[in-house]
Parts: sequence; C-alpha cells; structure tokens
Amino acid sequence: MSKDIQDIATSLAASFNTNQRANGELYYFVEVQEANEDFMDFIRDEIHEDFAPDDFKYYTVYHFIEAIAEGNVDYLQALDCMYIDIGMHDLQKWASSHLSRSYYVNTVLEESDIRDFYQLLAASQWREIEEICELTFAFLEKQVELNCDQQEEEEYE
Repeated sequence: MSKDIQDIATSLAASFNTNQRANGELYYFVEVQEANEDFMDFIRDEIHEDFAPDDFKYYTVYHFIEAIAEGNVDYLQALDCMYIDIGMHDLQKWASSHLSRSYYVNTVLEESDIRDFYQLLAASQWREIEEICELTFAFLEKQVELNCDQQEEEEYE
C-alpha cells in the first residue's frame, strides 16, 4: 500500500500549480484540467467547507501530499514534514485571514493551559494543519482502496 499511496500523492502533487500575486506572495492552487474530479470535490467540500479558496489550506494540502510523494508514506512521518509559521506577523495573518479560525484558537484555549499569545496562535495553527492532514491522508487511503477495487473488477472482466 505504501507504494500505491506514494504514487497517488505524486500524481495529485502534479495537479498543483503556483502563481504570484502583485504583492509578491506565492500561492498554490489546483489546476482543474490536471486534477481528477474526486480530488477537486475533496478540496472544495472537505478541505474548504465554508471557506472561499484559501491559500493556507491549499499550501498545507500541497506540502502534505508532497511529503508523501517524497516517500514519507506513514501519516506521522508525513506530518513531521509540516511546520507552523514562526513569525508572529505570519501567525496573526493566519488567524485573521478567516473568522472561523477562531474555532482553532478557542479549542486550544479550552484544551490547554497556554498563557502566551504566540504559543496560543502557534498551537491553533498546528491544530488546523493536523486537521487538514488527517483529511488529506484519509482521502489518499480512500483513493488507494478505490484503485484496488477497480483493479480487481478489471481482473474479473
């Protein structure tokens, strides 16, 4: 299965593209012509939910998939390749980029005894990263399963 999930991740990573905004910021997006319909549905319905297309979510999905494509096929191994923003400015920018990110901040406040604002934002961002990565890994596993089922059906025909 590890080779299968790596192959799928490699294929999906190739459907991402980057562009640069007028202010110089690099952002990731999925090239619709390059991606399969299941992946586009996953990005829209499970990753973004009530969000408009979001740079942080695309960035996180891409880098997690890229980590798997590079051979980190175990969930925790791939998660170890992820990181939070280290600058306060970037963490504040993340937190203020969408009102629903307050959910992550409130959850961390409830579940921890963090008293430092920087640590609170860092832990909150990490919470969102973990959520995105869990969803993405589950999607990849489902794709492996679907591919196996499809191969079995083709063998019986």
